[in-house]
Amino acid sequence: MDAYISTSEAAKLAGLSQPYIRDLCAVGKVASSKFGNVLMIERASVLAHVAAMKAWRKQRRKKAGEPQAVN
Repeated sequence: MDAYISTSEAAKLAGLSQPYIRDLCAVGKVASSKFGNVLMIERASVLAHVAAMKAWRKQRRKKAGEPQAVN
C-alpha cells in the first residue's frame, strides 16, 4: 500500500489543492484507484506530474526569454 497515498497526502506532496488532485485523476493525468469509497493516488504518478510541470514551466520561461529561477 506504500505505492498509494490519500488525496490529502498527494496535495501536500505536490503543493496543490485536494480538489485539483481529484480533477487530475478524473482526466487521467494522475493515476489513481478507488478502494471502496476512498480515492487513492499513485505516489509515483504525482511525483511524475510535478516533475513534468516543473520542466514545462522551465521550458516556457526559456521560450519567453524570462530569467530562470534558481531551484
